[in-house]
Amino acid sequence: MRTDLKDINGKKNYASISDPVGSLFKVNDHADQKYGCTDSWTYREDPVDGINIYFNAMIRHIKAHLEGEMEDPESGLDHIDHALWNVLAVAEFYKRML
Repeated sequence: MRTDLKDINGKKNYASISDPVGSLFKVNDHADQKYGCTDSWTYREDPVDGINIYFNAMIRHIKAHLEGEMEDPESGLDHIDHALWNVLAVAEFYKRML
């Protein structure tokens, strides 16, 4: 009997979650359209500046969600998806500081 099989008993089946990665791409596409260029968020030279900007944006989206506003009125996308995208941007800027 094989003993190297991954034990999945009692673990969440994430395949049943709606497309979270696709939602992040939609947020990114919205930003590309809004700011008129691809990957505009990457153009910040100072990582600390990027961390501050995207951390604050993340907090604003979480706050709006907690106050009952599910969708961002400007993009029509979920505030939670915007917040997740901002977490990834913050993480990227932290990595640039290393």
